[in-house]
Amino acid sequence: MVPMNKVKQSPKPSIRNRKRVASASLRGYRYQLLYTVRRSLELDADTSLVIEGNEDIDRIPLSSADANFVEEQIKLRSAALAWSSVTNVLLSFTEAFMHHHQCGRKFVGILRTNAEIAQGPDCAIRRWVEGKRPNHDRILRELRRLPKGVDDTNLRRAVAYVSDGNHIRALLASIEWATSAPTPDAIEENLRHSIAATIPAVSPDVALRTLTSEILRRATVDDVAGRILTKLDVDIILNNLVLDKVASDFTEEEATAAIALVPALSGQSAATVIVLASRPEQLKRRVDDACAAHEVLGEPADRGAAIAAQIGSLDFVAYASVIVGGPRRYLVCLRDALRQARHRWQIETLLVPRVATHATVALQRMLPGVQLLNRDSDLLIIGEILAASLLARVNGSEDGNRILRLVGHKLRWVHRIDTAEYFTAATPLLPSPSS
Repeated sequence: MVPMNKVKQSPKPSIRNRKRVASASLRGYRYQLLYTVRRSLELDADTSLVIEGNEDIDRIPLSSADANFVEEQIKLRSAALAWSSVTNVLLSFTEAFMHHHQCGRKFVGILRTNAEIAQGPDCAIRRWVEGKRPNHDRILRELRRLPKGVDDTNLRRAVAYVSDGNHIRALLASIEWATSAPTPDAIEENLRHSIAATIPAVSPDVALRTLTSEILRRATVDDVAGRILTKLDVDIILNNLVLDKVASDFTEEEATAAIALVPALSGQSAATVIVLASRPEQLKRRVDDACAAHEVLGEPADRGAAIAAQIGSLDFVAYASVIVGGPRRYLVCLRDALRQARHRWQIETLLVPRVATHATVALQRMLPGVQLLNRDSDLLIIGEILAASLLARVNGSEDGNRILRLVGHKLRWVHRIDTAEYFTAATPLLPSPSS
């Protein structure tokens, strides 16, 4: 054994010029990315994010005329925020206010920082920023003086717009000073807990890394259209993780028993559901119990609801393809689902119920590993419940709604092929054709 005093030590790194070190800037970018991840998880179907838009994070309403256009600055500081930064933010938000106000839109500007605001002049603007009741007349006089010496025509025009149009009250009401915000580490920990609570099938670290990577990628796109993020985008990212995780859990021995593809057809629409279960033995026991309970219930609708209630807590997920109308809708759904099975999850063997001859031939040609079964498999039972309920929902049936309320959260991703729309359990699954 070599004595410790004889072990060669690595030379301690030294920094010749600290001004060339970008660690502080990178910490700020990390803070901004973490808040962008948070905003992406808060998205609803009526709002989109622009990453690196007019501000660090812009939230744009997609439908409601009364909704706010929110522009948020994110600032990380190791010391108090300089007063000059505050006045610069105020001028920037004044310019944004003018733009949205002239367009007839509601604007909200937010400065979010982990720091307090440094000591500055004793003035009306400072007292308002600190949360005291604003003196509008004095703030307006002080605001008029801010652009002096600033070589920016738009800023001077924005201040004049607020002053001449008597919009000072509306401007101040539209600005939020969110100081002493959580630190980056606290935000990251909060995101992990939030992801773990809402998407338990996926590692929070994996989901956080995936979202952060995608947001960073989009932030570097030149065209602003490429920097837009919608709830649909986030749902697809997260549902891909869920489905990939379930598929990756299978061993080769389990694959045949754990994956089933179930098509269904109605007069107006077609659906194909892929069921992926990581514990088929437990699934079989639970479905057997449910089947025993049906003997008492009798009615088909009650039977379906009973099965749905029994399997609702089991460890499986499902992917569905849906198409409304079209003479070849049956095969279109099958092809879409098979594409997911083969190319996304590298699945070569599927359980499939015996279907019409033309579909059987097409299936066997597209996927030689298809095993056709009579409808006595537990996975096929689950697939039939989900597929039939989804079709009933598409066609406006309340029975479909009732069953999907019990087990619809297992449909992690629904692709409506004819409109290229995607739905998840967190959103209304599909509108009926008449709506």
